[in-house]
Amino acid sequence: MNLTYLIIWFLTMLTSWYAVLGGPLTAGAGAIMSFILADKFVVHIEFNKVNAFVIGGLAFLITDVLYFTFTKDKIPIEYIFKASSTLNPNVLFVEVFIFWHTLVGTKLYLTVSKT
Repeated sequence: MNLTYLIIWFLTMLTSWYAVLGGPLTAGAGAIMSFILADKFVVHIEFNKVNAFVIGGLAFLITDVLYFTFTKDKIPIEYIFKASSTLNPNVLFVEVFIFWHTLVGTKLYLTVSKT
């Protein structure tokens, strides 16, 4: 699954300024892949692929809205955790990972717990 996350992250970064469109697509595809991998290697689950795709893409859309809403001098994570991106540039796009893991992970947990 970590390889899936890295592939989706790499594809998202390759979309460059198309990230507004490509990000939700790759995040949704990553969510579907995570559910497929959990179904194949962990426990057999029944899930709706469209629902998984929408939840994964929603995480990236939330981040897009946050980046368009906040000013250019600070990124959203600086407001939430008081982190400084000028001192540590590794926090760029951390919101995507926080929201993606929270939304997709919760949905995956709820789906697995039903079986």
